[in-house]
Amino acid sequence: MPFAFAFPAMAAITVLAWAYFSFGDLKFVHSIFMGLGAMVVALLVNATLMMGRSVFQGMDRNAFKGIVIASLSFLGILYLRWNVVYIILISGALGALFFNFGGAVAQEKPPETSGGRD
Repeated sequence: MPFAFAFPAMAAITVLAWAYFSFGDLKFVHSIFMGLGAMVVALLVNATLMMGRSVFQGMDRNAFKGIVIASLSFLGILYLRWNVVYIILISGALGALFFNFGGAVAQEKPPETSGGRD
């Protein structure tokens, strides 16, 4: 039964690959494949947003702060080519600032006692 799900996609990819390698030099074929590439990107963005809604439906402020720190770390490594050690130190400092001084740290309550002696 899984073959019935996989075969149409496999056949479509095979035909598209054959068309690309046979007629890829033609202008309209190149335009068609550029459009297909844009469609694939749109499908991936749509799937990401749909899954993100279900995963992050209960996202609170602390989770958003963590995502900001992770995004800044990624950008620092990818575009600024900073050393990973510096990224870790800066991320730790940002985490301390965001979570300790942002009022996000919950006070630990002492365990409740039953009130009677055992």
